[in-house]
Parts: sequence; structure tokens; C-alpha cells
Amino acid sequence: MDEGYIKFNCLWQKVEIQIDNEVFTQLGITRTKLYSLGLIGMYPDGIGFGNISTKSRKEPSFLISGSATGGLASLKPSDYALVTDYQIYENTIFCTG
Repeated sequence: MDEGYIKFNCLWQKVEIQIDNEVFTQLGITRTKLYSLGLIGMYPDGIGFGNISTKSRKEPSFLISGSATGGLASLKPSDYALVTDYQIYENTIFCTG
């Protein structure tokens, strides 16, 4: 089986994103529960699994935990990315964070 982290083209702008405190707190609470249940974590070979994301009803973009964060018990705002666009047929996403 072919296994790895990223299975798509990622056009990433490395800039700090602002995350609403309430959104960040709720993501943290939910992620902690999933992490404690073993639904987010890291395999013995170092490959992480499980992400958490949220989407505003008003915006087409969404916030998602970054690749390789599965082994971390808790995340900082800098561990998230904001996906701003995608091109499904080109297998490409555009994100910042």
C-alpha cells in the first residue's frame, strides 16, 4: 500500500492566519476528544493520521489541522491552515497558514 502524507498539489502561502478564539477553542476541545479516542494520532512508523477542520457558512474557505500534527496532543494556531480554494481536476489546493 502506498502511504504518505500529502496526496495532492498544495500551493501554500506561509503567512500567519488569524483564528477566532471561539473557533480555536471549540476545535481544541473536539480534537482533544478525538485524540484521546485514538482517532487522531501517529502510527509507529511516524505517519500521522486524522485531521480536524471547520468551515464557516459564510465563506467558501475552511480551516484544517496541518499535515504531520497527528502526534501532537494539542495544537497551536500555527498548526492550522486555511484552505482558500481548490481545483479538483488538477488535484490542487490553495492555502495559507
